[in-house]
Amino acid sequence: MARKFAADWVQKVDEDAVMRIQPSDHVEQGSCMLEGSEENVDARVGPQLEILHEALLQEVLTERDDADAVDEAAETEPADVDPQPMPETIDESENSPSGDEEASQ
Repeated sequence: MARKFAADWVQKVDEDAVMRIQPSDHVEQGSCMLEGSEENVDARVGPQLEILHEALLQEVLTERDDADAVDEAAETEPADVDPQPMPETIDESENSPSGDEEASQ
């Protein structure tokens, strides 16, 4: 991230400006912060991960809400297919031969 803004930041710094590098308890090892009179660059890992986490969380929540809306719309929309009438049930006992006929055969 710092490389992305380095050239632009260097151009804005006055030629006579003095840079001071100092350790800080609120900047973890491997991270840095650049503080200038016009702008600051926070290249700490923790805050960058927090920003990434929040962006991913919002994306997941948005996609879940969109999927829920599609599901709800599908449940409330009428079906395009006309319902078919149910066939009449046939009582099989009326059509079967009586036990006497079966025994005579």
